[in-house]
Amino acid sequence: MAAFSCGKEIEPDVLPEDNTPVEQPATEFTYSVSINASKGSESKALTLEGKTLSATWAVGEAVTVYNETKGETLSGTLTAQSAGASTTLEGILSGSKGIAVGDELTLKFLSPNYSSQAGTLEYIAANCDYATASVSVTGVDSGNISTGTANFVNQQAIVHFELSKPNGYEGLYTRSVKIVADDQIITVTLSTENKDIY
Repeated sequence: MAAFSCGKEIEPDVLPEDNTPVEQPATEFTYSVSINASKGSESKALTLEGKTLSATWAVGEAVTVYNETKGETLSGTLTAQSAGASTTLEGILSGSKGIAVGDELTLKFLSPNYSSQAGTLEYIAANCDYATASVSVTGVDSGNISTGTANFVNQQAIVHFELSKPNGYEGLYTRSVKIVADDQIITVTLSTENKDIY
């Protein structure tokens, strides 16, 4: 017989007849993480035609974390606490598989959306960056994770296009170029007409 409360019918608890266990929600493990990170080392620099771009951290830039050992993308991000070639990445991470001493973590920094660019080296240095780092967990104490320093290594390349006319004529200048790579479209819009596009 159904019970009534405040005019609303309430169904009685229904238990499985075959006594199969009811699936419980997965346990979520939460950790506080603080990692020293470098981003301006020689391995991070991009070099093109004698010009070197060394990306640096900006306050608040976010890093995602993947536990390679457990095969799990962790929820939450780590954020840069200061600007410059090195910083401390801090944040709260959680996952259903937990983190243990010896786990290998991959940290990924990706900024921004590459589909729209200004076509200059200066723009790339200031706005485009894709770098990763790997660290080993050295300690887990009351939900606090310890690791070694994360040395980020660049994972992107710069391509230089120089527009020209055939037969030795003067350069061809433009303000906008659309590049199609596989199914991705990258739009490059220069502030002034130029024959060099990055």
